[in-house]
Amino acid sequence: MIDVITKKKWLRWTALLSIGIASYSVFSVNAEDITPRVVNGTEAVPYSRPYQVALMFNGRQGCAGTLISQDWVLTAAHCLDNVSTSSLSVRVGAHRLSSGDGTDYRVAQKIQHPNWTRNVTSGWDLGLLRLQTPASTQYTPAKLPTPEIEAQYAGVGSYVTVSGWGATRFQGSGSDVLMEVDLPIISNSQCGSELSTSLPGSVICGGWESGKSACNGDSGGPFATQVGNDFYSIGTVSWGQNCASASVFTRTSSYLDWIKQNTGIGSGSSSSSSSSSSSSSSSSSSSSGGSCNGTQYVPGTNYSAGQRVQNNGREYVCDVPGWCSSDAAWAYEPGVGLYWTTTWSDAGACGGSSSSSSSSTSSSSSSSSSSSSSSSSSSSSSSSSSSSSGGSTCTSPVFVEGAHYNAGDLVQNAGSEYRCTVGGWCTLGGPYAPGTGWAWQYAWTLKQSCQ
Repeated sequence: MIDVITKKKWLRWTALLSIGIASYSVFSVNAEDITPRVVNGTEAVPYSRPYQVALMFNGRQGCAGTLISQDWVLTAAHCLDNVSTSSLSVRVGAHRLSSGDGTDYRVAQKIQHPNWTRNVTSGWDLGLLRLQTPASTQYTPAKLPTPEIEAQYAGVGSYVTVSGWGATRFQGSGSDVLMEVDLPIISNSQCGSELSTSLPGSVICGGWESGKSACNGDSGGPFATQVGNDFYSIGTVSWGQNCASASVFTRTSSYLDWIKQNTGIGSGSSSSSSSSSSSSSSSSSSSSGGSCNGTQYVPGTNYSAGQRVQNNGREYVCDVPGWCSSDAAWAYEPGVGLYWTTTWSDAGACGGSSSSSSSSTSSSSSSSSSSSSSSSSSSSSSSSSSSSSGGSTCTSPVFVEGAHYNAGDLVQNAGSEYRCTVGGWCTLGGPYAPGTGWAWQYAWTLKQSCQ
């Protein structure tokens, strides 16, 4: 671990984050000066960040970007140095790069800020890419924040999320899956003091807290926050010091005029056919009476964490926004879809009944009564077990770490019985171990308590 980094050493290398292939090419550093450090990000919930894109250089991921409309991507200027559009493509909607998911789009035009000097510490590290064909409307762009929105939701002390496929340690290899980490906003004066340089007002900084840094995002990638159904691009990953310091992002609100001049996109504009119109239509189409407060569920609508909807006479709470908003109703429709329990919490029947006594209330709930209260919050385990037959003796086999499991398989673990809902993740174990892993609810449904 590095205790002191001298300014002389820091100036000797260009201080770009080692978070992508493009970044490595401009780094020059002596190995004895640096101790690699593992940074503490987590895997993003698959497809929960629909604005996230990967920049592919001759088929290899090297930087990242933010989809700000179906036609335009915001990225770092340094990612576009010495790059031709013929060798560059943008992958939208990906999570695991090796699986080839998402869609690749060719680039029609690249624009670097005219004041960019190829020196990240001087600022102006911003670029734009225009896609040859518009991205599918299933991918929701991030909005551009007004200074007022930034002040309210990304002021000093607020937490903003950086995400990407970059290295998880200094000079380490990139991640195959999309990673994310929340960083606290710190003042530019504090940031400049930590980095031993003066910073322009056109950047915004995320503090280095608990070993977390922007290495978990790629150069050019998003620094974004969610407000209701909307994501806002607060910044673009620019630079830092060996993934063990404050991280510097190009401040989006400082370049609103330049972005609008080149793309026609203004701050706060809705670049997709998303939330406002569909929310109003779903609100007016709510048909159930009783005590439900949620709007009628509509596949493909943008739903935020904690938002309530009603479907087939029951109310549900969104736990995983990316999946709640999916148009794949067969998989994620609350109470009906194959994987709905990994995405929604059952809040009970609209007549006011609790989920533990709801199996005879609604005809549609009978097919999922065994899992209707097994929400993706671990705090719901008590209500889940109350809807199951108490005092039963489980006959399913004991969960074995690393064994192969398919959707529908039953296992016992830690005194309860679980049903596998996502075979691949059930098999992984570790964070997905039923009832004990921190992400178990994304792979399993609690069926009953074994007594």
